[in-house]
Amino acid sequence: MTPRNKMRSSSALGRLETSEDWSILNAAAVVAESVVPRAPSCLAGLRSQKAETQRPAPPDWLLKEYLKGQRMRSHSVDMEDVAQGKTPPPHADLTRSLRRGKIEHQVTLEDLKKLNIAFQEFEKRGRKFLDTDTFIWIMKKCVKSPNKSNEQIEQLFMKIDYAATGGIRWDDFCTYLQLEYSEQSGLLARQKEVYFAMPALSQGLSHSGPVLRIFSLPDDTLIMMGEHGVISFWSPQLTLKRRKLVFDKAINRKSKWVTDFISMPQYNKLLVGTGDREIQLYELSNMEPYCQIGSLDSIPLKLDYCYVDPDKCLILYGDDQGCVNILFLASVGELLRTWKKLPPVENMPTVRIGSALCSPNVKYVRWKVHEDWVTQLNYYDSIQLVISASIHEPTALVIVIHPYSSLLPHKLRN
Repeated sequence: MTPRNKMRSSSALGRLETSEDWSILNAAAVVAESVVPRAPSCLAGLRSQKAETQRPAPPDWLLKEYLKGQRMRSHSVDMEDVAQGKTPPPHADLTRSLRRGKIEHQVTLEDLKKLNIAFQEFEKRGRKFLDTDTFIWIMKKCVKSPNKSNEQIEQLFMKIDYAATGGIRWDDFCTYLQLEYSEQSGLLARQKEVYFAMPALSQGLSHSGPVLRIFSLPDDTLIMMGEHGVISFWSPQLTLKRRKLVFDKAINRKSKWVTDFISMPQYNKLLVGTGDREIQLYELSNMEPYCQIGSLDSIPLKLDYCYVDPDKCLILYGDDQGCVNILFLASVGELLRTWKKLPPVENMPTVRIGSALCSPNVKYVRWKVHEDWVTQLNYYDSIQLVISASIHEPTALVIVIHPYSSLLPHKLRN
């Protein structure tokens, strides 16, 4: 037996003026969360249960206020707090505090199936829109959670019925839950934000010159290298593990400088661009020379790399002539082993770019993009775009679909 229908006032203000019963303000005090006030200008009365007039779209201010209440912020700790043993609250505690008192966060998949059946049963009886009392009745019947109360369920009803029409449908209920769970997904992503101890710890470096790039390995080891070729491996606690000069001074009679470097983790290699128009490959485990691609048409200033399964990869670089260059390599493992057997130049097996292009497993494209050297270059595999930057103002930022996208088994092409 379903409960009797009861007229709900169209606004919180109107209800306060005409009755001393429980109000929306009391619910806010019980649930301890902000409530969107009901606009006094909303239409009064209960919407007809048989009417199927289209509900208005949620107003922007409602979505903003709803998301604002859920938004997480990063935390920082100063040295005084650390000395007193204070630490930021764990993200899990913050999540639990947000979930506390919200009946919508206690609904399971099994509960949703029961609620869907209940909504369908009322719809078969000609009631597509459920009022507050009916919604409370089916929520208490279908949701197993013991931590539910009439106040919480009515609070949920008012959130779903943002237009104060007095009735909600199954589609309205699902739309609200979708917005709620989408924000929870973003919340989980923000849980991975790091904490910063303030002030920052300063660590002196023994080698001179600027650091070209810093990136981490799968074991969280930090790698940095300067233009003189000194590479350093650091622990996450900034403890120096090892340091090595990649260029052999006994063999290299003239000075050699590094322009950029990036890792090839699938092949345990490190790519190093040099001012002698070379791209060198080193063993990442011990930084021993492996092979190099020489006689490039220009100096590779910025490097990028992308692995394409199976056993294919892209090596991209921007040069000093404003050009973007892409090397598409197939059967990479076999190709690198072939280059490893070539005659050495300055103690490193070398393949000239012209000879490399004779292989069916190597494709190369180069095109003029900027009128000055390339200052930054990145390839985004998810959208198959190459983005490059330059100090030349008319072509400061260029976005291009790379020409070998048709060769890659990427879902975007479909």
